[in-house]
Amino acid sequence: MFYVELRLREVAEISQNVAVSIVFGKVHSFIGRNQLSTVGVSFPKIHRSGIGDIIRVFGCQDEMDRLVEFFSKLPNIRNYVQISSVQAVPQTNQSVSYARIQPRSPSSVRRAIKRGNFISENYKPTEAAYVIVKSSSTGQRISLFIRPQISNSPIGGKFNSYGIGSNSFVPFF
Repeated sequence: MFYVELRLREVAEISQNVAVSIVFGKVHSFIGRNQLSTVGVSFPKIHRSGIGDIIRVFGCQDEMDRLVEFFSKLPNIRNYVQISSVQAVPQTNQSVSYARIQPRSPSSVRRAIKRGNFISENYKPTEAAYVIVKSSSTGQRISLFIRPQISNSPIGGKFNSYGIGSNSFVPFF
């Protein structure tokens, strides 16, 4: 297994959240256009308020070579991100899975309570990190809430077009 590391640069004109949205959107576009269910991503610096300034993309060497080529053809992308060369994954015993969660908004909770089909004592606002990304299939901007789960599970699985999956694991390092 191989990976490419995308490290955000500090850009005075835009915030880190905007830059990470742009870069992650390009990763999503690459995975979706090429229908690559074997390509996964990780966010080594994920925290409560965001996915951090590093995105690692994992796959076979050919897929990672194509990713580097894809990014090299994007105008101005190097203003936002430093792209590593394709590297072999170091030996690690841990893996991580990133699950997409879809939290309920406070207004949807209030409506459900009024209808009588939601128990408010069970409601807890999400503390998951998120990134705003434009869906490659619908064109809509969505908030993609992500929750990591560190494990000793084997690496692999089927990833969605965002490079995540609740039962799919990438190396954790």
